[in-house]
Amino acid sequence: MTSYLYEWKTTNQARIDNRDVLPVVQRLINITMAIPLYYADGIDGFTFGEGIQEVLKKLYVKPVPM
Repeated sequence: MTSYLYEWKTTNQARIDNRDVLPVVQRLINITMAIPLYYADGIDGFTFGEGIQEVLKKLYVKPVPM
């Protein structure tokens, strides 16, 4: 298993096991889960946001028809 998948699995397992976590800890977990979105493919998506803009358009502007 690649390290990325192992880290993702560990983060999700911590969320399931500790449902009573403090709100600050939950925010840290959310940031940890968002990092692959910002830094996928070795590109700094936070500084160069074209990739993130595309993801946000797909999620919010052009939703998937159901």
